[in-house]
Amino acid sequence: MRTYDNSYIVADPREAYVIETAGHDWVVKNVTGALGISNVYSVETDWARISTGVSDGKRVNFAEAYTQDPRTEGSGARRRARSCSLLSFRSGKIDVETMMGVLCDHDTSSEAPETFQTGLKQGGICVHADEDGTGGNTAASLVADLCADGSRLPVYWCGLYSPCLTLFQPVFIEGQLPPILGMGSVMKDERSPWWLFHKLSRVVREKPGERVEYVRGRWAEMQSELFRTAYSLAEEGRHLIDGGRQEKAEKLLTDFMAGNVRAMLEAVGKSLKNFGGQ
Repeated sequence: MRTYDNSYIVADPREAYVIETAGHDWVVKNVTGALGISNVYSVETDWARISTGVSDGKRVNFAEAYTQDPRTEGSGARRRARSCSLLSFRSGKIDVETMMGVLCDHDTSSEAPETFQTGLKQGGICVHADEDGTGGNTAASLVADLCADGSRLPVYWCGLYSPCLTLFQPVFIEGQLPPILGMGSVMKDERSPWWLFHKLSRVVREKPGERVEYVRGRWAEMQSELFRTAYSLAEEGRHLIDGGRQEKAEKLLTDFMAGNVRAMLEAVGKSLKNFGGQ
């Protein structure tokens, strides 16, 4: 089994930190501006806190100390460079749709173009498995849209399997998630939403010229409607909770998520049927 230590972003609406781990050692960096991370060490000497025994009173370069291979090589390094470039280029103008675009990007260049690269080529932030099914693939994505002024509930936009071929569903932790989203294991199960998106991605990639725009067009229409409805519901839910009507808010949000998931799965089924994949 392949294992590795990891990097994390911990944030609330007002501040954010990067935490990187190496066994029992760790380092914390305050985040200012736009920043991307990946499964590669990136915190150098600009850390705010570090675990006992690592620095020995010196301003140690954490990334250099714990990286074995050259830090510019490997998919993690390329993906981090790409995300930092895309985010820095758009700093001050980043919204939910921008973050979804970053997750769907398919380029390894460190130069940030005006538009995201959405062609289904190998490499980039959105990772696809090889044609024979081997290799890594982005398993899922999440965009957390927090709220600093408390006027609405936070909205967590969740996408299953490949970001560039998925629908991002609005999730509210104040409601109950649809139970069907908890279905799935390491074995293929077409009752599982995750496995259905896995299948859809593979079927689309068999004939990308015919199928990519069809799927993306279907998702674009539904995504636009979800943007419209989710934020009005986030405001209503906040108002109900602040007014002591927690149960009503929970039911409202639970029903909303259940209806959205049903519509999504129906669309997946129709797409697979249209492609002869079901």
